Amino acid sequence: MPHADSSRIGVAGYSWGGLSNLLAAARDSRIKALVNLDGSVRYYPELVASAKYVTPESMTTPMLYVAARPTPIEDLAKRGKPAASVLNDMKYADLYKLTMYPMQHFAFSSTYLRFASDTRFDQYSRAEVNRAYGWTAAYAKRFLDAYLKKDSEARAFLDAAPAKQGIAAHAATMEVRLAAKLASRERFAAQLARQGFRNAHTAYLAMYGQDKTVRLAEAELNAWGYALRRSGDNGPAVAILRLATELYPLSANAFDSLAEACERSGDQAAAILHYRRALSLDPGSENARKRLEALETSTASGKAS
Repeated sequence: MPHADSSRIGVAGYSWGGLSNLLAAARDSRIKALVNLDGSVRYYPELVASAKYVTPESMTTPMLYVAARPTPIEDLAKRGKPAASVLNDMKYADLYKLTMYPMQHFAFSSTYLRFASDTRFDQYSRAEVNRAYGWTAAYAKRFLDAYLKKDSEARAFLDAAPAKQGIAAHAATMEVRLAAKLASRERFAAQLARQGFRNAHTAYLAMYGQDKTVRLAEAELNAWGYALRRSGDNGPAVAILRLATELYPLSANAFDSLAEACERSGDQAAAILHYRRALSLDPGSENARKRLEALETSTASGKAS
């Protein structure tokens, strides 16, 4: 599709699709917006935690989460779900949470909605649920227009209360939480120029440790480290990539990048250590596996000779 911009992709998902799209966004930087239709990411935080390459705290991809009628707290207690929230953890991403009270989970599927028996519509009529489905589609379109096309009218639509759009006040609520401010790389770089990269973690804590709303993004630290590597500044590159692992200790990609920098700087022992950590977090990391095997073979050959 020549008219499509493949560098700016929106991914929508319903139910389990509303968990897999988050996993995809953690791996693919082309994904610039997520639409979750009562997605499982909200109900199964333990599955997100088990995907070691996903760190919700470092994600910056904006999300529209359209929720079904809330489950009573008594029913949640019966399920014994973990006391965790991926949506709360995504504090560096814009989050729009639209709750559609006429809709139950099944109603986000047009097939179920069309063929479900009348008995499935208990609190609201089929017509009311159909209208809610239509509004859900409208909000999804406006959200994607706002974040993929930078459409100011679409953004204003999202920011207004649902009642302003003609939706009955009892049928929908919108909660908006804009992303927390990210730390300034330029300010931090100036501090390191004065103190030296060796003390990157100490300098970072001194600047931002007391302000929990400010943070350098993992992707920015990774890009910074690679830029330093390309310019031949291997020591500073290792320091910045090590800082990434300290701020994002569950990120396999952060450890993989640090391992590569250590390998390039000639510190094979450290490279092996960090590749092993990357593999423990993400056993499917092919780069970490291949490089670790090569380094361990090289080390064994050196000892044998």
